[in-house]
Amino acid sequence: MYATKIIINLKPDKSVKGILADYAEADGDREKLVGTLRLRAEDLEPLLPNVAAALAQIDELENALDAETKARETAEKEREDAMKLVDQAALDRDGQIEMVRKQCAEKIEDAQEEAAEAVAAASADRDAKVAEAEAARAAAVAAKEAEHLTALSAAQNDVTTARAEATTQEARAVSAEARVAELEARIAELTAPPADPEISDRQLFQQLAIEKEITEEEAEAAVATGTIPEAMMALVQALPAEQQFGARMMLKGATTIKRRHPMTALIGQLYGWDDAELDRFFAAAGVL
Repeated sequence: MYATKIIINLKPDKSVKGILADYAEADGDREKLVGTLRLRAEDLEPLLPNVAAALAQIDELENALDAETKARETAEKEREDAMKLVDQAALDRDGQIEMVRKQCAEKIEDAQEEAAEAVAAASADRDAKVAEAEAARAAAVAAKEAEHLTALSAAQNDVTTARAEATTQEARAVSAEARVAELEARIAELTAPPADPEISDRQLFQQLAIEKEITEEEAEAAVATGTIPEAMMALVQALPAEQQFGARMMLKGATTIKRRHPMTALIGQLYGWDDAELDRFFAAAGVL
């Protein structure tokens, strides 16, 4: 004899109102209904806490599955964002930037493979745990269905324990994946070279003329003959005597102007620019 159907009736507050179970026995190739067991709430009261706990554990497992799905979507979004950064880096013609882009792509691919392996391992482990728990529950119900409701409670407890273990494994896998992403982001932050944009002397004087800080004639003269604009010459002459020659050589002979060079800061002071204005100026001149 075995149970063919078990129905748990719940009240509006989700407490158990009663349990209905149909029993049958094999009759050749068919099933023959033997009887029905009905248990009211007062009969179940000693076991209700365990049943409610089992239902709560089932809800918790479903929430964990939803969290895993969201974690996968987040990982996919991060991968897409990282690939966009790699694509942007490819636009830079510098060979070193191209090499860094390839290294980033390899690291992203490795991290993605590791995350996928971790998720797959966690899912496989979870499925095995759940299958094992379901098998244990089914075996316990089949073996004990003719006995008291304590057998049903024991089976439910087995399911709860197994599902709790599966949930713990999934949470650890998600936590490990998040930690890997956090460490990779930190490594990228610590190993990234400091930005120091630069522009050519032609870009410098052309942008100054565009912004009406010098005349077009002065800009053309500076590029053609190395003539320094009067305002800049006054700035050079205001420097200590031992620094004036180097300043004139840089302004007349340099083909590029580095953003972090001390002379750049002096030029910014000449026109009343702060660091933000200097960054803006270099960005605008850099696209000329």
